[in-house]
Amino acid sequence: MERFRLDGQTAVVTGGSSGIGRTITELFAADGADAVACSRTLTDVEAVAEEIAQSDRPGEVQPVECDATDREDVEALADAVAPGLVGTEKVRDKLGGLLPADSTPRRTVLRRPLVP
Repeated sequence: MERFRLDGQTAVVTGGSSGIGRTITELFAADGADAVACSRTLTDVEAVAEEIAQSDRPGEVQPVECDATDREDVEALADAVAPGLVGTEKVRDKLGGLLPADSTPRRTVLRRPLVP
């Protein structure tokens, strides 16, 4: 299982404060990755980050407030985390789909080589 370790890698998880997104954040941290976990409510994702920090999981979580359906929020997220994402291989967007109809897909909004 060591070959599946994620030490030294960074993951971005939207919806990281509950449900599938929270579980994915916890799994990345358990496998050694650091995660940028996003949620529309900062206090919710801060609670997840604190719980992981107090656990024996080796990865760390940076909580970020971001509504992944809001173009400005997504652009601010990309600008905030991009410097630390050089070489990032793991991006988990549990929302799927697009931003509002008059926008472009989130992957285009991020304008970063995060997802092939």
